[in-house]
Amino acid sequence: SVISQSGSLIGALLAHGQSRGIGFSKLVSVGNESDLSVGEIGKMLVKDSNTETIILFLETLRTCDEVAEMSRMAHAAGKQIICYKLGRSELGKELAKSHTGAIAGNDDAFNAFINYHGIARVEIFETLIEIPNLFKNKKKPQSKRVGIVTTTGGGGAMVVENLSDSDIEIVDPGFSIQKIMQENNIAFNNNKLVDLTIAGTKPEIVSEVISQMMKNKNCDLVVMVVGSSAKFRPEQAVEPLLKWANYPKPLAVYVAPDAPEALNLLHQNNIACFRTPESCAESVKTFLNTKNPTKPKILKNTSGKKALMGGCLLKPQSKLLPHAKASIVSNGKFLFVNEGISVQIIKCDNAKIKKILLIFLFKTFISKYLQ
Repeated sequence: SVISQSGSLIGALLAHGQSRGIGFSKLVSVGNESDLSVGEIGKMLVKDSNTETIILFLETLRTCDEVAEMSRMAHAAGKQIICYKLGRSELGKELAKSHTGAIAGNDDAFNAFINYHGIARVEIFETLIEIPNLFKNKKKPQSKRVGIVTTTGGGGAMVVENLSDSDIEIVDPGFSIQKIMQENNIAFNNNKLVDLTIAGTKPEIVSEVISQMMKNKNCDLVVMVVGSSAKFRPEQAVEPLLKWANYPKPLAVYVAPDAPEALNLLHQNNIACFRTPESCAESVKTFLNTKNPTKPKILKNTSGKKALMGGCLLKPQSKLLPHAKASIVSNGKFLFVNEGISVQIIKCDNAKIKKILLIFLFKTFISKYLQ
């Protein structure tokens, strides 16, 4: 299901989805949220049995408390929230303001908020449409190790190139895959990219190699790149992938040629498939970098200078300016966006005071940066 602050983007999502064989359960345009908010509608969609993933197209974030509650509910229900937000650049902020009167706010603050609440963010519009199946019924790993198999060396290299600016590790395929390739007279050069070439574009070989990748405990996600066979002979390298649809380890498939039938086949079987190496790579990075919502932590640390605020002891990590009110919790710290100031809770004996302080900090953060 989709919630958008732009009405015209609903039509764009429908058109792009239809060309890929992708449908949407619900599409809701909220405009400037003069009545119902993104979070309120989102909480209803979490309860909707026909909604598996919630997609957000945002220009700003107005009701953070509602969105935070929506994210907690979605996590409990096993449904991922994925967003695309305008306002990374100054020009984008101005366009958002002229469109719905939205003040896009500080982008670093927005990222801190969604990271804390387990909301995934993408920057390529095409990724927003193609990524949902990658999250569906998949277990989020603690590490970022990827195995890549391809039937076209160039296509596989493009995915690797687009992953190279991240901290993702491309894993060694291991002896088992080396043995399969040698037994089938496929050149193996000890590269981390497993290039099956045309010689290995056969159902039994593709199936066996992907099976070994799926069983590899040192691999958290598998990428399969399919070349021209996807268009002319999908039974060779596309159909063997279908059996992995419900496997807990995610499989991302980049289809290099223009092969709509192969893409539709993969999507209908709930396998994440992509038309470009850029959207495939961004989806992989987004999946591996998105964590579950964080629970606020009270850290006890009596060392260093202390300051009293709202009944709780705070340890300033840099000078605490009087006007620095807006904050957000991240990794057990209250990160003050203004002037880069951060403070850390070190003691709070009263649970009620703790709750009041958290509410106060979030509300001041909302009023200063996201309205």
